[in-house]
Amino acid sequence: MRESPLLLASLLLVVAGCATTSTGGDRPGGVKVASPDGTAAQVVPGNSVCRQAPPKAVPTDRDRGVDAFIAGSLREAIDIFSKRVEAQPSDLAAQALLVASKTRADIASKKNAAALEKLPVVRLAPLTGDAQASGSIAGATPGAPLKIDRVSDASVAVLASVDDWLKKNGLRVTSKRPGPDDLPEGAPQALGARASALYSHADHEIVRYDTTLLVIAPGRTPLLFDVRALQEVHFAQVVGRALVVAAWRNGYAKDVGGKTGNIAAFSLETGKLIWSSEPLVTNSAGFVVTKDHIVTGYGFTAEPDNLFAIELATGKTIQKLQLRSGPDFILRKDDRIFVRTYDSEAVFRMSPNPGPAPNADLAVTTAGAQVMSSDASCLVMTAVAAIDGRDPRALQAAIDKLKASGAAADVAGAFDGVQAFLEQQSGAAKAIDLTTATAKKLAPPPWAYKLVRAATAPVTGQPKLVDKGSRPADPARGVRARGGRVDPTKPFFLAPADRGQLPPGARPDIPSTYGLLSLSAAIPQGDRLILIYGGRYVAVVKGSDTEAIFDFEGWLKPPRVSAEWKEFAISDVTFALAEGDILFVGNGGGSYAREMGGTKGFMSAIDIKTGELLWRSQPLVHGGGAFAFFKGFIVTGYGFTDEPDNVFLLRKDTGQVVHKVPVKSAPGSITLNGNVATVETYDSVHEIEIRE
Repeated sequence: MRESPLLLASLLLVVAGCATTSTGGDRPGGVKVASPDGTAAQVVPGNSVCRQAPPKAVPTDRDRGVDAFIAGSLREAIDIFSKRVEAQPSDLAAQALLVASKTRADIASKKNAAALEKLPVVRLAPLTGDAQASGSIAGATPGAPLKIDRVSDASVAVLASVDDWLKKNGLRVTSKRPGPDDLPEGAPQALGARASALYSHADHEIVRYDTTLLVIAPGRTPLLFDVRALQEVHFAQVVGRALVVAAWRNGYAKDVGGKTGNIAAFSLETGKLIWSSEPLVTNSAGFVVTKDHIVTGYGFTAEPDNLFAIELATGKTIQKLQLRSGPDFILRKDDRIFVRTYDSEAVFRMSPNPGPAPNADLAVTTAGAQVMSSDASCLVMTAVAAIDGRDPRALQAAIDKLKASGAAADVAGAFDGVQAFLEQQSGAAKAIDLTTATAKKLAPPPWAYKLVRAATAPVTGQPKLVDKGSRPADPARGVRARGGRVDPTKPFFLAPADRGQLPPGARPDIPSTYGLLSLSAAIPQGDRLILIYGGRYVAVVKGSDTEAIFDFEGWLKPPRVSAEWKEFAISDVTFALAEGDILFVGNGGGSYAREMGGTKGFMSAIDIKTGELLWRSQPLVHGGGAFAFFKGFIVTGYGFTDEPDNVFLLRKDTGQVVHKVPVKSAPGSITLNGNVATVETYDSVHEIEIRE
């Protein structure tokens, strides 16, 4: 599979399609462009390179992102531009800067890995699994008072959303599996092994690469630790001149003689053990460090489930409180400890309210950050303004000057891909450009049948569906077919794991992503092409021109959803077809109908020009596959595991169901040959006649 090559140059792929024709060019006295955000700069011939307009009184978020890009703060730049692209997918410059930031970060990651491999590695001493002590953590007070009291303890659904719990209580996780954009500045994506965990703290971060821990902080010398002598490390924090880790084995404690679930402190300099707690005090996704204590927790299936308070100085347990089940998350906010377990949410109060964790005592680095020259900074701003102005000649002038100014190669080459695309769009052979249209955000729909007005001329007749027979089919046939060459005249679908990469045979200028969402379906219809991104955006393209883009965010979450299935109950757009000025859309994603209050599986008709909803069908008529047109009717189908599996015939004008016929399992793809519909289900193929 491959990515759309529109903006490929210097490893660049702009995220959403891209730009229009050139709107400017060389002008006497230099090339001057102005951005819609108000930024202006001029590329001047001769030795003088660039003159920047005065900065704006109130910079935008994108301006701050450009500043971060210029300063080399790439993680910050990626975060800012990601939010901008998510909020404004038509911002071509933000898309270009996002990809440029990621490209520069990838280059920096490889350089950092090479540099880190030359650092000394401190090997941590092994643990016996029992409580041990050979010293104490400097600065922490032995015997400092602390009492933890339970404030509340409530049962929750096993699959209730953790994100909702975090948001409700204003909490942030301190441990997670990182994506490439999550890693701190200076941390490579791989260091012998891929980054598998990120532990975030107020003044430093720790990245785990299998049996290696990297401690990193801005302006501080990074540290490397070899933890292979321990059971798997699941959390770590630097406290003063000590590294505190949680080491435990995922499994029954009896399998290792109860010797697991230790918190231990080691010397930063030597890796020697300072102390180790008693066993079975930790196996959650982190612990909380206060001025003089650590709050942690342990539990596993039939084993005791408890919250512990231990002394930071010595590792001694000073308090234990029972939990309903094993803790998953233990987080602090002010004097409160919030605990999320398998099936409960508990809150505890600490008294007296302890101070924050001691700072990490890390050496100041002697390496200085590479500073971009004022000319190079100005030229980056010029390039951004040229992209906003869709001006390939002005952009090329800025790129040429950047390269001549001595700017780093990853900066100078950051805009080559965008320039190539803008140049292409100024010629006759234009590519698809989704940034020329602003997505229309649709109002939340009704969650029952509703007719606003007819979508087509009145339909006459009332055909019936007649099942002419079926044959068995391999349930895995769709999986086996993935990755093969596609017919560019037929629809194709992509899984989330494909990340928008186009299969062989697909139209090559289809954008791989829109906003931050990957392509999930491409549906050719003569000179039209329907593109679906992440089940949220639907683009209608005619030739290479974007007719309309619709944002279905308000359609994704039904009003009545079981709390247990909230994270899965998303009513994605799974298929769409256009006819004239009408877009027919199927929302077929989600979980069991009973978990979504029966409000899933709708068909809808939308006016392409205005975004007006014309009708919405009854629920449970469309699943995850394709539907088809037959004269004034729509042939679609719904089914889900143990729910009824049927093929439906709907009127195009009103969306009303005129007939249905049962099939053996959930309908997927539906194609028509004359008046016979071939319906591919999970494990069979039906031939269904539409009898008028």
